[in-house]
Amino acid sequence: LALAGLGFRRAEAQPVVARIVARLDDKADLDVVIRESLRDLAK
Repeated sequence: LALAGLGFRRAEAQPVVARIVARLDDKADLDVVIRESLRDLAK
């Protein structure tokens, strides 16, 4: 995971990424998924 390289634990980031992908749909660009995941994790 790209987020793991930024210091987030996989167990923390994986459910967030799954939720974002489900919300945006499977056609979302990777950069959008990462950006939205970072926003969610920053809360």
